[in-house]
Amino acid sequence: MRTLLFTCLLLLPGTARAQERIEVPHETYTLGNGLAVILAPDHSLPRVEVNLWYHVGSKNEVAGRSGFAHLFEHLMFMGTERVPTGAYDGIMEGGGGANNASTSEDRTNYFDWGPPALLQTLLWLEADRLENLGRMMTQEKLDLQRDVVRNERRQTSENTPYGKADLLVSELMYPPGHPYHISVIGRHEDLEAATVRDVKDFFARWYVPNNASLCVVGDFDPAAARAWIAQYFGDLPPGPEPPRVKVDPGRLLRPPAITLQDAVQYPRLTFTWHSPASLAPGDAEMDLVAEALAGGRSSRLYQRLVVRDHSAVDVSCYQQSQLLGSLFTVEVQAAPDTDLPALTAAVDEELARLRADGPTAGELQRAVAGIETSAVSSLESLHARADSLNRYLFFFGTPDGFERDVQRYRAATTEGVRGWARQVLDPARRLVMTVLPEGSVPAQTARDSQPALDTTPPAFAPPVPAALPTRASGLAVWHLRREGLPLVNVTLVLPAGRTAESPAQAGLAQLTASMLEEGAGALDSAAFADALQQLGADFSVSAQARQTSVSLEVLKSHLDGALALFHDAVCAPRLQDEDFQRVRRLQVDELRADLDDPDTVARQVASAAWYGEGHPYGRPGGGFPDTVAALTLEQVRDFHGSLAQPKGALLVVTGDVSAEEAAAIAERLDRDWPAAAGRLVAAASPVPPKAGLRVLLVDRPGAPQTVLRFVMPGQSGTDARRVPSDVFNTLFGGSFTSRLNHNLREVHGYTYGAGSGFQRQPDQGAFITSTAVRTDVTGASVKEILGEFARARKGGITAEEDAGAAASVLARIVSGYESLQSTVGTWLAVRDRGGAPADIAQDLAALPGVNAAQLDQLAPALLPTDEMLLILVGDAQAVLPQLQELELPAVTPVDERGHATRAPAASAPARAPQATPAAPAGSGR
Repeated sequence: MRTLLFTCLLLLPGTARAQERIEVPHETYTLGNGLAVILAPDHSLPRVEVNLWYHVGSKNEVAGRSGFAHLFEHLMFMGTERVPTGAYDGIMEGGGGANNASTSEDRTNYFDWGPPALLQTLLWLEADRLENLGRMMTQEKLDLQRDVVRNERRQTSENTPYGKADLLVSELMYPPGHPYHISVIGRHEDLEAATVRDVKDFFARWYVPNNASLCVVGDFDPAAARAWIAQYFGDLPPGPEPPRVKVDPGRLLRPPAITLQDAVQYPRLTFTWHSPASLAPGDAEMDLVAEALAGGRSSRLYQRLVVRDHSAVDVSCYQQSQLLGSLFTVEVQAAPDTDLPALTAAVDEELARLRADGPTAGELQRAVAGIETSAVSSLESLHARADSLNRYLFFFGTPDGFERDVQRYRAATTEGVRGWARQVLDPARRLVMTVLPEGSVPAQTARDSQPALDTTPPAFAPPVPAALPTRASGLAVWHLRREGLPLVNVTLVLPAGRTAESPAQAGLAQLTASMLEEGAGALDSAAFADALQQLGADFSVSAQARQTSVSLEVLKSHLDGALALFHDAVCAPRLQDEDFQRVRRLQVDELRADLDDPDTVARQVASAAWYGEGHPYGRPGGGFPDTVAALTLEQVRDFHGSLAQPKGALLVVTGDVSAEEAAAIAERLDRDWPAAAGRLVAAASPVPPKAGLRVLLVDRPGAPQTVLRFVMPGQSGTDARRVPSDVFNTLFGGSFTSRLNHNLREVHGYTYGAGSGFQRQPDQGAFITSTAVRTDVTGASVKEILGEFARARKGGITAEEDAGAAASVLARIVSGYESLQSTVGTWLAVRDRGGAPADIAQDLAALPGVNAAQLDQLAPALLPTDEMLLILVGDAQAVLPQLQELELPAVTPVDERGHATRAPAASAPARAPQATPAAPAGSGR
């Protein structure tokens, strides 16, 4: 039973709609050294999180050291005397835990999670590095993580569509010297200039107990937690009171307008204003302004630009709340050949209308309902709950801020929102950006001894849905009651998806799924979206390979109205030509824009080359621009008519509902189905024939990174070796401490991250390894990856690797049941690969039996490198010479659909393929 409390109150005088009062039971206290502590137990899941906020972010950096706060976040994982470099993640993952961190302009947070038995170790690890990391910093550690951060900048900004433009926003909105002038990621030259002395000084100033708050949430004993916190943190000395940054509110006296070029398909307009600081008066109102402008299909800008004018592919609007002042942004991705001045004028007209007479009472009610639902549903996540407790302590001075936060929105009025819109959205005080497509050893303390790592698996019985009686129509029903949060999830799984398309109809399943969100019954697209938003309902339709899922999540108090909309969307969608023309165009535009992303290109080329375009798995889920453009509304209607049938369908009802209530929901939904049409039949999906070792390259001149994607034959979803294979993948490339990521990121600094995983279908599967590396180390990176394949095939997996990977697999399984959506998703993923939800308990039972010898024996079969496909997406002129020293076959240049093209200017000579690529010298550990 969850420990969150909800009290039903009346939202507004004279209204009948109820609301839930949000309270999170917790206790707060402060250690003598100034460390604030928040404890919030919740015994509903055997999982615990430690969430630590340090009140330092990029705003606290000094001139010439931009990106330093974020760089320091990375350095915090580089080890101490007690926990040497690399051991931090190893200890944690060895106990089934994991961790991450993030940096913003205002704070840096570190969060660790795992089974309850790991809590003492997590607290010890955090206390140890708070005490010792600065003292143990070396030039080698700094150099390595500096390379990692610079790779992160390349991957997340420089090699991402519109990313370079996004980096400039803060520089244009804030003058030099302002704490927000440079983005959190920083500049290359400043990162290069950082010294070990800088690191030590930064640590001494900001990483002190009196500048931090520690939150523990989940399944733990508060008395034990208090004792451990006192033991490990209590005698750490406080530091000098950190200086607090104060600045005048940002303002633009001379509004800048800037035009840039980037490797993108479509122009993008960005309008940015200074706005009220986080949680200050006006901050909530600007969130509501953003909802009115671009909060879904019924919003003003979406209806005007996307639906009516067809001048935009997408539009978004958001309030970026920050401590020293926020930014309010409107982004419009223009449609092809759109007149940009006219598009700007249309945006200005809608902004003027909002300032003059908006929002309406309906718009305000929709926005508040969505925020209320989001506030409640976010509490399903331990991480979100812990981070919110720390956030409220940071901004409000008390962690008990959930209700106070939501009440800001509930108390908003149309007049108040309009007033803030007028105050903020001044056309004369904004940035207009246009992006166009191109041409210290202390005395011994308790922290000196690592607590014994308790690797005992937590007692966890995966919830399994009960199968209610199958309806006479053939509709199967699953139900699971999950109390504590007043949420209900209803998911209908229709038994056909993309594999029922013909190659010429690629994209039809996704197009049909999108059309089911475009109005139903008597409601057109805008009215349908508006009705969902009025209820705060989250509704979506998605087409997978072999199924189409229709999902609804809503507060129980709004379930009745939401179910009516859900039913109509499935059984009586409008499927009107006006909506079809727009949705089809948007899907085509999105598919074209996807080609700007090298990761997407690598995935698409790999699928086409591995399976073939005629194979159901060989095409992008959304199809190709040309196939989607040729689809007709009649084809969508036919597909829906054959899809929307109860026989073979599955209804999953989870949340705060009894079995009787779930049966009533099934009764309500199982009626008025469309007249049965022919059933959809999945196309044959033969196993790809063996083709030997192949290398394909998509040329991206000037790309700062090369995307690498290795594909090998893999297991089907029903393979009996699935559990040991998942353990193997976790230690090979499926975790932060995996061999692959450790080599490429932690040892060499070639990449921001590298990983691997299985793609399993009922009849076949593939093993995928992928990363994005600096262009100048492409060849070296390929060599290291081939070396890791060869090393794994030869055996040598240790018992420690096996135990840590098994614990991580268990932790991932447990985390799959955190929310209603993730729980349903877990069940359906198992079902989709040919299994059943009860199989998960069998997997858990098999985990303790996996051992290193078994993994060594299994590895060669999991890594059939003689049948490997390597896809590279990068600068051919820079990459090809680097491949010449590798034992690889000739490189075949291909386009973005995997079709062979003319040879690039430089070419790697043909090499004889090897069944097992030779391990590079010195590549072993």
